Amino acid sequence: MTRRAALAMLLVLCACSTTEWVREDRNAEETDKDIVDCTRYAQREASNRAAGFYGPSYGPPGAYGTRNRMLDEAGLTDYCMRSKGYRLQPKQ
Repeated sequence: MTRRAALAMLLVLCACSTTEWVREDRNAEETDKDIVDCTRYAQREASNRAAGFYGPSYGPPGAYGTRNRMLDEAGLTDYCMRSKGYRLQPKQ
């Protein structure tokens, strides 16, 4: 599966809201805080990438469209949550 297809699938999973982030040693309030922190991180990082902060690796100005940015944010949020020890599981 390509990276783009994997990110698209992640975006669809998040949009359906049939899954949730879980970590056994965290309560709902702590999980919500971590989701907000990771979402903010992902938005900031995707914004830096879109603005060319890291150089021209993302193509010429204007080539980094909204769809790519949304996929980038979803992937970065996923990475952040997993690095904090969370996993996605179906809602019960």
